[in-house]
Amino acid sequence: MNDIKKKTHKQYIKQIYRVISYYLSEKLKNTSITPNQITLSRIFLVILASLFILSDFYYLKFFAAILLLMFSMFDALDGSLALTKNKFSMLGTWLDPQIDRLGLLLIFLSIAFDLSKENELYVYLTMYVLVIFFFRGLITSDIRLKDKFKSLREDQNEKKIIESNPKEKKKEGIFYQIKLQTSPHSHNLVLYISVGLIFNVLNFIIIFLSLYLTTWYIWSNYKIILKAISLDLR
Repeated sequence: MNDIKKKTHKQYIKQIYRVISYYLSEKLKNTSITPNQITLSRIFLVILASLFILSDFYYLKFFAAILLLMFSMFDALDGSLALTKNKFSMLGTWLDPQIDRLGLLLIFLSIAFDLSKENELYVYLTMYVLVIFFFRGLITSDIRLKDKFKSLREDQNEKKIIESNPKEKKKEGIFYQIKLQTSPHSHNLVLYISVGLIFNVLNFIIIFLSLYLTTWYIWSNYKIILKAISLDLR
């Protein structure tokens, strides 16, 4: 457990969740609560949050934001508890990403329906955000898992080796930090939506995410295309 406590993450939200989950797992280690129960509880959290998003009452939307943050944080808690109790399971490992995907689908469906009360165009924009989010994730998965992209994968590994060398590592400036902390991975995605619910600006959050994710997707493809061209010219 000392390794968990000492382990840090560059992204602040993930580090915060890691610290919280560590201390909660310490409190839960002598209880009958299992990591798989924490994992499964996330389903109920996201279903309830999705129902509250559909409500016209602000206090329920506010509560939805709290539930979504719990849904996101519990993604770290089940792993920490599994490590604390030394109770790892293949079932829990498999369910974790499935619940992430199901949860995001439910969240965005409820947002699309809720914002459609303002303008039906938000239905298409909201679902576009969900699709482009997964498309961006597929770029990494394709390179990491598909053999036909092996050359790109080896090129990335070489880059990681270079960057791990302090003499070769680029200086991490303010723009790198902004990108690192704001990039809409699943935890930040849920955080943005929660902020939108709390401050009643969910429509602006969806517009922001559509622009951010589109730019991120295009930029990621652009870098991969440049690498592919350089490999073809060798």
